[in-house]
Amino acid sequence: MAETKTTKRASLETQSASIQNFDKPMTHIDVVQMMRANEEFNNTNSVELTGRVVERYTYPLEPKAIIRDGVPVIDNETGEPRYYPQTNYVKIAFSGGETEIVERPDWQITLGSTYQFLGRVGTVKKFGKEETGFIFTDFRANPFMGAN
Repeated sequence: MAETKTTKRASLETQSASIQNFDKPMTHIDVVQMMRANEEFNNTNSVELTGRVVERYTYPLEPKAIIRDGVPVIDNETGEPRYYPQTNYVKIAFSGGETEIVERPDWQITLGSTYQFLGRVGTVKKFGKEETGFIFTDFRANPFMGAN
């Protein structure tokens, strides 16, 4: 019977030693980093879309005058009618569909090339109505040569 007690005691000491070495105590910095990572995970608002540029167009094709109450709005400084801004769009084809993205003036996008567009979900205006949509702010070219 003495052997069983020593064997049990030895196995308990081995277990407690392995439990002590299993996980080091967490410091305050570790807890803060873990909380930040959790907060970032729960509050991330990001969108990535990879697709091929299949079309590029400007809307409206010709400048459209801003009309209020049946009268064109006149610019106070120049005395000429004001126009709605023309917007450049690119149509992206991706696995499962197509979408149109507003092309920013600083983007150098080639028709027929594949890009990854990066952005977020936000409120966008479409024809005077506010909707939830994608707002793309950046893009990356396909890093693989010849994959366009």
